[in-house]
Amino acid sequence: MTENQNHVAIDNLERVLRFAQNIHNSLPQQQFLTPIIRLEELLERIKKANKVFLRSDEIPGYFNPILDMIINLKPSLSNQLEMFWSAQKEIIHNIINSNDSLSYVPIKMIDKKMGQSIGIYNNILDKFEKTTYGNKAYLYALFYLHIMKTESVEYPLKSQFDAHLEYYGLGNSYDSNKIFSVYDKVRDGNRLITDARAVRICLAHHYFTIIEEDASWSIQFINDPEGPDFDKIFSEQEFLAFVNDFDLLYKSQIMLVYLLTGMSNLKNYLVD
Repeated sequence: MTENQNHVAIDNLERVLRFAQNIHNSLPQQQFLTPIIRLEELLERIKKANKVFLRSDEIPGYFNPILDMIINLKPSLSNQLEMFWSAQKEIIHNIINSNDSLSYVPIKMIDKKMGQSIGIYNNILDKFEKTTYGNKAYLYALFYLHIMKTESVEYPLKSQFDAHLEYYGLGNSYDSNKIFSVYDKVRDGNRLITDARAVRICLAHHYFTIIEEDASWSIQFINDPEGPDFDKIFSEQEFLAFVNDFDLLYKSQIMLVYLLTGMSNLKNYLVD
């Protein structure tokens, strides 16, 4: 195990651990304890190791609990995450077993762009009462954040995912527009896109109407000839749930990338 491989394994697995701990802190559940404890144990063993120490039959006991936790956090997202995980395993397998130099660094691209987006968004929110959802200015800040997240997170992650699927001949095996959608893919002219991108396009080009109610609001997206085939109506709670599910989907996908790259580097610790 080289020093760089050791650093990658520890750094990636610690990111996954922090994600799991944050989930447990915000939504304490007994079933989250086992995957967290098992991953903590593995990290402790890695940090203390100065030679190979891990048997291959031990790996599932460390990784399966945390993998199951991430994939099954939200049942409505489980299918997308299972397909994403399966595709990532094939991609990483091809990268490891090939002699080409195809890079796989979506996380670095996301970290840089997302930091810029959050900074802009926070400056906007500071000017408005965060609890006043009826405030149109707040709504437009919320819409802006979704636009920025789609460009700074979905775009780099999905673009590189698509590039690898095409490069390794996996495009017919995995539907990336479905994998990256909260509910389902959407038609936009002669192409298909994710529902998150459909919302982003509608918000950016004002293909929507806000319906103000007594203490809340709803948003109706409009089928414009220049826009996607998307005429869904969201109540306030439904739209906020969509945004939150989009957040959870891409964060979980990023954690699965960290988990898999951590596992790949961990193979150098194997006794057999």
